Amino acid sequence: MVARLDAASAPGVPPPPPSPFPPPPAAGGWTAPSRGRRGAEARTPDGEHLLLAVGCGLASGVLLGCWCRVFAHSSSVNGVLANLASPWVAAAFASGAVAAARPRAPEGRVARPIPEAIAGAVAGTICLVVATIVYYGPARTGGFDFSGAVFRTVFWTVAGIGAGALFGAAGAVWRAASNPRVRAVGSVAFGAIVVGEAAFLVVAGATKYDAFAWPVLLAVGAVGLAIPLLLGPADEAPKAVGWVVVLAVPVVLGGMVLVTVAMVIARALRAVL
Repeated sequence: MVARLDAASAPGVPPPPPSPFPPPPAAGGWTAPSRGRRGAEARTPDGEHLLLAVGCGLASGVLLGCWCRVFAHSSSVNGVLANLASPWVAAAFASGAVAAARPRAPEGRVARPIPEAIAGAVAGTICLVVATIVYYGPARTGGFDFSGAVFRTVFWTVAGIGAGALFGAAGAVWRAASNPRVRAVGSVAFGAIVVGEAAFLVVAGATKYDAFAWPVLLAVGAVGLAIPLLLGPADEAPKAVGWVVVLAVPVVLGGMVLVTVAMVIARALRAVL
């Protein structure tokens, strides 16, 4: 009897090429998700990140409320700073960055950008909602006892939901993206709103009523331009600064639309309630 030789083990015969099809399921019918599937799975902030977002909102509301209580109507550097929206954006951005996971994907790929952006949006929204309630309550006035307090709180809470979601997501993308260009998107969004607000206040005539407005707004604009340089990534920083300048006006126009929508919603809620 002649023994049959396996073709794969015969001398001089190359091994078969690898199969292009995925391996069959293991025992039990389950296979580990691929890296792409893991990256597409939804993620929400865990309890620790939610508590940090609430804490950031409390701290921001108390700090900004007390600051405005003292300086909002004064003609000084502190008075100009007290009326800026940029500190609120910074709080949402920081909350979103904290809620995002650190990048683990190889260079040139994005570490779960969409799920991390959603987690950051949730954290940023919670931060600004809490900050607004604290700001218009005990921090600035000692209670909701002044004329229009409830309406202002509702109005800025609605605006905070939109701004918190947007810039919380930007903070998360900045922290979680391993692709430098995608990471730069977050820092560009942050810098654009800071530069855009400073330019808007100059155009709106804020410098005509406060002698301190010019130097303060110039400094704020410089900080906005420096944000991509400070946050990185370094390879994309020069281009990112250019995008900050280009997108400053569109971002501010988007903010005006958001404020208008928030006003409509707040008035509708006041009519219903």
